Amino acid sequence: AEEVKSGRMNLGRALLADFITSTWKAQLLAFINFLARIGQAYALGLLMEEFGRYDSDASSMSEKVVDAKMAYIYAGLLTVCGLIAFPSKQHCFYLRIA
Repeated sequence: AEEVKSGRMNLGRALLADFITSTWKAQLLAFINFLARIGQAYALGLLMEEFGRYDSDASSMSEKVVDAKMAYIYAGLLTVCGLIAFPSKQHCFYLRIA
């Protein structure tokens, strides 16, 4: 009951190879979109953490300490990742249609 190996290519492998070669651009754009969305989530978390800091030396817990420079950097990172994510998603959609 040994499997007979022939010189012919397997249909499943041929379909997989055709799928990968015909959709590599869309897969690359989807991966870029994936990374940009992770960057957005990370930047948003850092921005929220920045606004949630309290001064440990203050007499009351209502005194917040916000580093405005870092908050602007996190907001800028959030915006840049959004500017990358949206066009890559739209371009990926139009690649699939065409």
